[in-house]
Amino acid sequence: MKERIFKSMIEKIKYLSLKNKKGKPTLYFKIQDREFNQPLTTSFNIVKANEFLRSLDSGIEIKFIDYKQYKELIIEVRNAIKNNYYDIDTGKTEKNYLYCHILERVK
Repeated sequence: MKERIFKSMIEKIKYLSLKNKKGKPTLYFKIQDREFNQPLTTSFNIVKANEFLRSLDSGIEIKFIDYKQYKELIIEVRNAIKNNYYDIDTGKTEKNYLYCHILERVK
């Protein structure tokens, strides 16, 4: 079960990249002062990352081929959304992990 700890907010994605965290490829992004990490080590994790990237409504086709291509894709998405604002819902899960949902892009 998810517990909302922050209010829905209109924000920009401050940072979006593919990082190597402890030897594992990870989608990293920052909203306000909160950092989010999505490991990309299983097909499930990659599907969740693709869903998140699609929710940013960048106009770019989101698909994973390999990590090199995905890193370039994330840079392309980051450049496409740099001036966008989103209605964002964040909170914590029962296991105390932060979660983030893009509710919609705000024009």
